[in-house]
Amino acid sequence: MTRKNQGKPIHMVSAWATANPLVLGQVKVDKKSNEITAIPKVIKVLSISGCLVTIDGMGCQKEIVKQITEQDANYFNNG
Repeated sequence: MTRKNQGKPIHMVSAWATANPLVLGQVKVDKKSNEITAIPKVIKVLSISGCLVTIDGMGCQKEIVKQITEQDANYFNNG
């Protein structure tokens, strides 16, 4: 880590498997962006067919839900 970046937090989106207490994937959120742009990137790389995906209020986006269901998973908004 360079001095320039020292002390600045990294904004990440993580996919977590509750059954196995394990992080399945992470994506760094782009500068000047938010989770809405990072969530689809995480979902895209995961094999979620048959899984139940839960997302907080930030994930209540039609395109995110569409992507989850197109990957044959179920969606639940817990926000």
